[in-house]
Amino acid sequence: MARRVFFLLMALLGVSLFAQENITQDKAYVGRNFKVYIKTRIPYSRDLNVELTEDFDQLQSAGDPYLRPYNALTDREGEIIYEDMSEIVLTFRAEGGDIYTCRGVRLYRQQFESVIPDFPVVVHNWDEGNLDYPLQVYWSPVKSEAYTGEIVSLILNVRYMENLDFPESIGLGKPALGNLEQVELPGRIDTYDMGDRKVYSYPLESWYFFSGETGELTIPGGEARIRGLNRKIPDQNIRILPLPEEVNRSGGVGDFSLSTRLSGDSAAEGEILTFTVRIEGTGNFSFLSFPSVEGEGMELINTADEEELIPTEAGYSGFRERVYRFQAGSRPTQSISCSSFSWINPETHRIGTYRGETFPVQVTLKGNLAEQNLSLLTPSELEWLIVKERMSGPAKWFLFLPGLIYFLILLFSLSKDNGARNLPLLLICLPLFLSLTSGTERKIAASEALALYEKGEYGESYRLFRELEDNTGYAAYLPNLAIIEFYRGNPVESEILFREALGRLPGDPAIRKKLFQMEALAGLKDQYYAGINPGSALLFLLFAAGGNLFFLSLAGYLKRRKLRLLFLMATIFFLSLGLGGASALSFYQSRRPQGIIMERGGETGRLRRIPEETAEEWLTLPPGTSLFLIREKRGYYFIRTGYGLEGWIDRDLVKPVEIGGSRES
Repeated sequence: MARRVFFLLMALLGVSLFAQENITQDKAYVGRNFKVYIKTRIPYSRDLNVELTEDFDQLQSAGDPYLRPYNALTDREGEIIYEDMSEIVLTFRAEGGDIYTCRGVRLYRQQFESVIPDFPVVVHNWDEGNLDYPLQVYWSPVKSEAYTGEIVSLILNVRYMENLDFPESIGLGKPALGNLEQVELPGRIDTYDMGDRKVYSYPLESWYFFSGETGELTIPGGEARIRGLNRKIPDQNIRILPLPEEVNRSGGVGDFSLSTRLSGDSAAEGEILTFTVRIEGTGNFSFLSFPSVEGEGMELINTADEEELIPTEAGYSGFRERVYRFQAGSRPTQSISCSSFSWINPETHRIGTYRGETFPVQVTLKGNLAEQNLSLLTPSELEWLIVKERMSGPAKWFLFLPGLIYFLILLFSLSKDNGARNLPLLLICLPLFLSLTSGTERKIAASEALALYEKGEYGESYRLFRELEDNTGYAAYLPNLAIIEFYRGNPVESEILFREALGRLPGDPAIRKKLFQMEALAGLKDQYYAGINPGSALLFLLFAAGGNLFFLSLAGYLKRRKLRLLFLMATIFFLSLGLGGASALSFYQSRRPQGIIMERGGETGRLRRIPEETAEEWLTLPPGTSLFLIREKRGYYFIRTGYGLEGWIDRDLVKPVEIGGSRES
């Protein structure tokens, strides 16, 4: 009756029937039955039952569990008496040495039950008689698949050690297809509470494995000796996958990023420049290859590598850096190109890509402009260009006034005064005098800019010439700006400025001469001959001279009424008309849309047969190439070069040349 009341009160109060006092077990060995004893504080009763509700993988029940009474002192309302309590007896058998967790032991009586909390069960190997806990050697989890060249971490651990003892020896087999590299990985130390004692699991040794072969590979195990006991190291099987095609060249497997750095975008001839490629992240640094780096017009002196790497479970972590030392050559425009670089992240299987870049370097050549036969226009030459530019504008029509006015005077007066004979000369000199008037300030500023240039202060000289061009709007200053740009290492910009100058002063021989000298030095061969005809300005001058002769011969005919003067007048008229037409045609041709090939983002003038991005690229035009813009379609120009090549080119790679009118500031 007392036991029934005990169970009823425990159930009503929601208190577990189980009150553990202690758990003991026999010394257990692999392959032998052993017993586990659980003494509870539950009064023994014949109608109290026990059962195992869970199965175990290696810890097997070797018999039905049962209850038996044991005598224990019990406090009953202040009175100490002996009473029969319940002891659970379990029988197990294990096939491997380990510390197992026993769970699912259930006590029940009619509608009342209690589940015993989980508890450890220790099973030894046969050679561990002197040890309190089993000794196990095992691998940390190893991935079953990896890419070619990917680093696979192998960490060998020992489990259930009461002290952090080092192994006496470890022997690991050599894989037939692959490489093992011994490294010191940080690993992890785990602690297990075994009652009032603690045991540890910790790493013994670690390796990196990587293979350049594909397929199913086996990393052979071996044997480890620790605390005088030999333990077998199991084999590891791994499947090696091929790299994606775009990653084959670099072999990079990991989480990477690539950056580049150039020491400067300008240099003097013979100066040393450094170009740095830096790869950062985590992965197979020891296996990957750097992208290729080439210098155009430069000489590679040497390379130097630097790295800072620490081993982690995902591979080496840190950076590798390669520094290339180039010596600038004797071309005004040179470049350093870095090829593309791709890698694959083994966790996400995504491919990362650095698409490659080309870095232009502007080089100041040795020697001065005079030694290169490419000198600046002097202030006098500039003023003469300004005169010609003025006369190419509306003022040029004043050249017809002398003959016309002389004709009108004779027409209305028919005077034979000798003073009238000198009138044409005076009238011809009038527009010439007007055109030759120039500002003294312009000459002073041009002289100052020229002096700065001769001192080697190209930047300041360029600024002054640019201010003159912006303030006056004259194209006469563009050739000097172009020459300075060339020797500052910008031949493409120099070509643009020269072509703009010729667009506003078509066929001018002084500008043409400077342009062709620059193109020869820059290696821009086979350019079209800008203004190959005599030039619209010269043709118009001849046209104006013919017009004046026509008016003079017409006036002479009115005075003398001689037939031969009439024939002369007709001849001059038609000759002038032809010259006027030729001048107009030359002017029209000089105004044809022109452009210069530029370089953007490492791309230059790729010629296509049709205006489509997917169209075949059959020719590449170098930066600085001059061309005619025929028409535009879908973001492409149809172009024609001076040597007759035609095709479509991306409009973003062409810089249109401003021709005619004043240049905007």
